[in-house]
Amino acid sequence: MSKKIFVLFVLVAIVCLHAVLYAQNGLGRISGKVIGKNSGRAIEYISVALYNGKTSKPVAGLLTDSTGHFQFKNIPIGTYYILYSYVGLKDSRSQIISVDGSDKSIEMGNIILDDSAEILDNVYVEGKRSTYTQTIDKKVFNINSDIGSSSGSVSDLMQNIPSVQVDAEGNISLRGNENVLVLIDGKPSILMQGPNRGTVLQQLPASSIEKIEVITNPSARYKPDGTSGIINIITKKHKALGITENVLANYGNHGRYNGGAFISYTVPKFSITGSYNYRHDRRDRYVQNDRTLTDSLGVKTSVSQHTISRAPSTSHIFGIATQYNPTHKDNFEISYNVTFMSFPRREHNNLIQDDNAVTSKNLDRYRHDDENQNSGEGAASYTHTFSKDKTFSIDYTGSFENELERNLYTNTYMLPTTYLTKDNTRIRQKTIENLIRAIYDTKMANDNELLIGYEAELDKSDMRYFAEDSISGEWVKNLNKSNNYIFNETINSVYVTYEKSLGKFGFIAGIRGEQSNISSKLITLKEIVKDHYFYFYPTIHTSLKLDDKNELQFNYSLRINRPEGEDLNPFPEYQDPYNIVAGSPYLRPEKIHSLEFGWQYKRKNLTLILTPYYRYTYHKITDITITTGEGIMKTTKQNMSSNNAAGAELTLNSSVGKCIAFNLSSNLFYNKIDASDIGYSNKKSSIAWYISFNGNADITKNLVFQLNTRYNSSDITPQGKHNQNFIANAGLRYNIPVWNLSLTTTATDLFNSYKNITIIDTPEIKQRIEKRRSFRIIYFGIAYRFGTGSKNHDEKLQYDEY
Repeated sequence: MSKKIFVLFVLVAIVCLHAVLYAQNGLGRISGKVIGKNSGRAIEYISVALYNGKTSKPVAGLLTDSTGHFQFKNIPIGTYYILYSYVGLKDSRSQIISVDGSDKSIEMGNIILDDSAEILDNVYVEGKRSTYTQTIDKKVFNINSDIGSSSGSVSDLMQNIPSVQVDAEGNISLRGNENVLVLIDGKPSILMQGPNRGTVLQQLPASSIEKIEVITNPSARYKPDGTSGIINIITKKHKALGITENVLANYGNHGRYNGGAFISYTVPKFSITGSYNYRHDRRDRYVQNDRTLTDSLGVKTSVSQHTISRAPSTSHIFGIATQYNPTHKDNFEISYNVTFMSFPRREHNNLIQDDNAVTSKNLDRYRHDDENQNSGEGAASYTHTFSKDKTFSIDYTGSFENELERNLYTNTYMLPTTYLTKDNTRIRQKTIENLIRAIYDTKMANDNELLIGYEAELDKSDMRYFAEDSISGEWVKNLNKSNNYIFNETINSVYVTYEKSLGKFGFIAGIRGEQSNISSKLITLKEIVKDHYFYFYPTIHTSLKLDDKNELQFNYSLRINRPEGEDLNPFPEYQDPYNIVAGSPYLRPEKIHSLEFGWQYKRKNLTLILTPYYRYTYHKITDITITTGEGIMKTTKQNMSSNNAAGAELTLNSSVGKCIAFNLSSNLFYNKIDASDIGYSNKKSSIAWYISFNGNADITKNLVFQLNTRYNSSDITPQGKHNQNFIANAGLRYNIPVWNLSLTTTATDLFNSYKNITIIDTPEIKQRIEKRRSFRIIYFGIAYRFGTGSKNHDEKLQYDEY
């Protein structure tokens, strides 16, 4: 299979080379950098519009990047002018620019823009729909340009993004695959690691997000982790001079409420921002777990478990950041964020066991859990601009996370006899992560760009599981269950990418080399399991612009899915006496060949994108459930032989008249797995699909309605399948521009239809697990913005999906 992929890759490269030879047709390029007159530093997100010099009709438009740069490509010969604009700053227009046969590459140099703050009294910016843009290697969803509310979390925000799905537990997947790498501002974050990622995303406020990048086939500058790709969450950075303050508050049903405050002070060469967000939620869960187990003698054991879990959660998130520009060539940034989360959980689990159709056990298990999760993350960076086309940056991020579960269990048996037992567990995990990066970026003549980078990751997790039982009124440590496991991982990476534009054709080629050193210390068993490996990860991204409306793309990357600490931890965690979860210290990383084609069609208010893709995965990591006797189930991780996935994704963005805008996204994919090496049928395949719709309607000038729905079909697993599910959300927003106020209301899961059902169907195990979260959730919210540097952002109606 690897040889076939290599041959296909070579053939596509040859086709791309032929495209280069025929792509030269006299098209030009205009580039420059926008710098503030008073601050002396680059300004990002400036609107740069290119107009025809004779007709004054718009030709193209874009925003400056994080370094203030912009570049128009594939510009026909002619005369033009550029209009620079930004809410809160004065517009600026350039002189006439001529693109002709003798000078097709126009370098504007530094454009000085007056960044004196204008006082904006009662200015309200009205958004019609999300701004969607696609570059050669990513899709960008600009959240601020959509209609808004700020009642939801980042997890709620994700469910409006094409290609992204969110389940009842807050877990996210990309094109149906949960193995996705989530970055914050382009960097790994301790908050986005491990099984608690979904919980954290449900607590982070959506109001802090500027845009979300979906990178299904990342270039070599990104970590190669994540089977399905990368979701990069970009947080807001306020740039307007003066003081800006935002305050928001929301109240929901069943005791839910949240609020936040943001303040920013910016003067030339210096800025400082601070934020605080508070959130109080209800994380109720309902689980029905029915299974029948058959042993080698044909004896059947049936177990039915019904669990009700209620967990009001509270989170406090503090953040502070400062930026200093001593010169227009030097930039220093320092930030620190701290998060405190608590989950006082109360749970009732009723279990009934039948042996050969005779009830043999009836148990009520009560759980009292006070769970805390605290984390902190500090970052410092320095960027030096040698010239308009050369920059060097270095940054460091250090973070920690402490998790503690204190579980007190009371077990009341009604059968076979009436008696009561007690047991406790204390689960503590401490994680420390360090990241060092250095990047050199140079833009050369003739539309060439070279990027060279180095990254070092140093991670450590200390996991301790302490169990004790009440025996004759005395608490005694359970030596069979208590354990200690330490995970260490060091990854050193060097990468190079080269970007080139040749008329209508462009490409980014890259390669990344990584050395990984992993150590699993089984302290309880006095054993150490080590793993060391070095891999090269090549990537290629190409685009061919056929005309003003049509563009083709082809991308390839080699990716890896590394087992995390909890995947390698072999010591079992006892969720209850009948369900055990454990990892495997000998798991191998899975490797993925990912190929993707794309066609984009743009016409006025219509954007249509069709993306066929193919992924071949070997050493695929999967969950396997086995029986250990007496009705007990153990879920662990194993490597299966391979997985083939092919599909096509369709995304449509459009509008109807001036009042209705919508986004439609669907994905049809074929999934084939080979789990013969772990004892299951040689090959298993299925066709699955999902579809999502997000629409906005302007009922009046200031009243907006939003509807969001999605449907996921069933999909296979090595031992069974996941059933289909459906959800519908709705929201209203009313703007009061004269007061800078927004009033919102949102309703999640209108029809109480959302649930996750997992089926296991093997000769030994017949199991059905149904999970539901809190029923219909309703929020009412208010947002108020003020300050001399204030500018109103449109934000997205969010929904609480948990």
